[in-house]
Amino acid sequence: MSVERANAETAAVPTPEIPGGYPDLTASQLDIIRARSTEAVVEPGVSLANAGHVDFDFILVEAGELEVVRFAAFGLPEQVIAIFGPGSFLGELDMLTGQAAMFSARMPAGGVIRRMPRPAFRQLMSEAPELSDVILKAFMARREYLRTSEAAQSIQIIGGELSGDTLGLRNWATRLSMPHTWLDVETDDGFRILKSFGLDVTDLPVVITPTAVLRNATPSVLADGLGLAYRSVPGKVYDVVVVGGGPAGLATAVYGASAS
Repeated sequence: MSVERANAETAAVPTPEIPGGYPDLTASQLDIIRARSTEAVVEPGVSLANAGHVDFDFILVEAGELEVVRFAAFGLPEQVIAIFGPGSFLGELDMLTGQAAMFSARMPAGGVIRRMPRPAFRQLMSEAPELSDVILKAFMARREYLRTSEAAQSIQIIGGELSGDTLGLRNWATRLSMPHTWLDVETDDGFRILKSFGLDVTDLPVVITPTAVLRNATPSVLADGLGLAYRSVPGKVYDVVVVGGGPAGLATAVYGASAS
């Protein structure tokens, strides 16, 4: 496999443009990541992560191109969300919040990556402040893109405009900066999608995620479906943390945990 490895001068291959989402890492920053990760050769077409996975690794692309893709499902066509080239790292705020992956990752032509397990990534974020700041800003830029682009269709909330339950779901998703779209069941599109799943108004509100259709959804049901519900971790003691409504609040929640 003849491929160019990452270096400080290697430009990422961003598709589409995400301002701030593709930072150029310095040679020393790349070395920090390499020291805490393991190299792996990826055969052509191999999936690196799938939508719905919770405990996925931080990935640095060394050689080749990695596609983040929404596979065709629930009436939505396949869509390549972004392409990462050598020197780019994969991920967005779900790496910090623990949310299940919304999209899948693959390398159609194969390549070389470095994997960093989640515990090592969290340690890096606390011990390398300059690199941590670069990564966090990129994650926030990518989340904003997901919220404001067609990628937000990957989570669809269907319900009535005047429904308190639907409004509660929408407010919850908005407070957490969750990429999503809302469809009023009273509109032709909303009613058509509801019927396409064999559902009716007794199932509202309905949430369509990349891996499931949730009936009579509540914030807690959706949180569980997205991997955001509380999961105890052996050896961890968690502080009480007030989470704000934006990405910074999401990051704060992660750093409320400490080893016992």
